[in-house]
Amino acid sequence: MICNNDHIFLLVLYDCFSVKILQYNMVLYFVTVKYFLAFMYLYFLAFLNIFFKRGGYFSGTVYDHKYHRVFHFVYFLFHSILMLFSIPVLVHVHHKLLILYT
Repeated sequence: MICNNDHIFLLVLYDCFSVKILQYNMVLYFVTVKYFLAFMYLYFLAFLNIFFKRGGYFSGTVYDHKYHRVFHFVYFLFHSILMLFSIPVLVHVHHKLLILYT
């Protein structure tokens, strides 16, 4: 009887722990989405600046050349998308680690 109660206690503890981890990961995911959208807005402004250059953020800097600005736009866009899709992978890995070590 004691073993059964201990087993039930461990299952409840595991469930609470995994829910906390998943809640933390979901908060992290939504924060990442928020920053991703903010970056996308900035990239949209940069994109407009590439084709409609009248002063603006890149004026008078090393990014003044059109192809240089396009390269940086695509580079940062790629990294933002990579950052966004890495969070579900972290959630999956944490879930597997919980199963493995508890």
